[in-house]
Amino acid sequence: MRIDAHQHFWKYAPTTHGWINDEMAVIRRDFLPNDLEPILSKHNIDGTVAVQADESIHETEFLLSLSEKHAFIKAVIGWIDLRSPQIHDQLAYFKKFRKLVGFRCIMQGQPDEAYLNNEIFIKNVALLKDFNYTYDLLVYHHQLPSVLKFIEKIPENRLILDHIGKPDIKAKNYSKWKENIFELAQHPGIYCKLSGMIT
Repeated sequence: MRIDAHQHFWKYAPTTHGWINDEMAVIRRDFLPNDLEPILSKHNIDGTVAVQADESIHETEFLLSLSEKHAFIKAVIGWIDLRSPQIHDQLAYFKKFRKLVGFRCIMQGQPDEAYLNNEIFIKNVALLKDFNYTYDLLVYHHQLPSVLKFIEKIPENRLILDHIGKPDIKAKNYSKWKENIFELAQHPGIYCKLSGMIT
C-alpha cells in the first residue's frame, strides 16, 4: 500500500489561512478531496493522511467528516488543546473516531515556553500514548535542539517530525540540522515525514 502521509484540505478563508502568503498564491483557494483523488489515482497512491492546518476543534471535526465520506482518507491528524485542563475529556470524546490517529499543534516559530518547555503541554502530550495517539512535531530547524530535550521527557510516545524538521534549504545551511537529525534518529519512538521541505 502506498500512502501520501501528509495532506491538507480546506475551504479557503483569509482569516483562517493567513499563513498562505503571496509566494503560495497557487494554493490560495479551496482544496478538497475531489481535487486530490484523481491525482492519487493517476500515481497509484492508495490513500492519504489528512493533517490539520488550523488550530481548532472545528478543523478536527471537518477532517473527520471528510474522512467518513472519502475512503481514500485513511487517517486524520487533528488538533486538540494540549494545554487544556479538560484534556482527558477531549481525548475520551475523540477516541470514538476510528480514523483519528494523532494530533498536531503549530509549534514552528513559537517560543519554547509555549510548547516545548511548557510542563502542562509536555504532561498532556505524554497522555496521548495512553490513547494510542501519535503527536506530530511541526518545528523549524533552529528548534530541533529544544525538540531533543522535549522528547527526552516523553520517551514512550510515538512522535512524528513533520517536513524533516524544515532545514534551511534556501540558505543551504544544513550542518547543525544534520547533527540534530542524526541525534533524533537515535530515539526509537520518533519517525520522520519526507514532506514539505520547502515550506
